[in-house]
Amino acid sequence: MNSVMLSLWDTFRHWVSVDWTITTFAIVVSLLSALALLGLMTFLKKSDKGKSLKWGTFVVCLLLLGLVAVLCLARFV
Repeated sequence: MNSVMLSLWDTFRHWVSVDWTITTFAIVVSLLSALALLGLMTFLKKSDKGKSLKWGTFVVCLLLLGLVAVLCLARFV
């Protein structure tokens, strides 16, 4: 099981670090970060106004930021 997981990680890491150019990487990371920050801003605006909070928006923001972290780990580590 571990060898399958490591093989998948190595394949993903090779795909992100070798097959993507630095421009592609920057565009993808910037787009995902911007979407996450816009969603977080929407979540925080609703909490200021006292409206019912959409926790799904917050969870999606955390998932997007986690994906950005995984992409950065694959590229730079």
